[in-house]
Amino acid sequence: MPVYSSLTHALAEALVDALWFVEGCGDEQMDPDDAVKVLEGVGHLVSRLSSGQRSELSQSWSS
Repeated sequence: MPVYSSLTHALAEALVDALWFVEGCGDEQMDPDDAVKVLEGVGHLVSRLSSGQRSELSQSWSS
């Protein structure tokens, strides 16, 4: 198991993994409407972050 430099880094990686899963699910694995709700919900949450929080999140993805 990797060691993360911060909680933000660990949570960002978990979020990306979960979104990747939802995006890759077939219709038989997950209802497409539910998948869209999940992806839109995360997009809405990220859009409400402050610029500093978005910067911290994006930096954790690139590290």
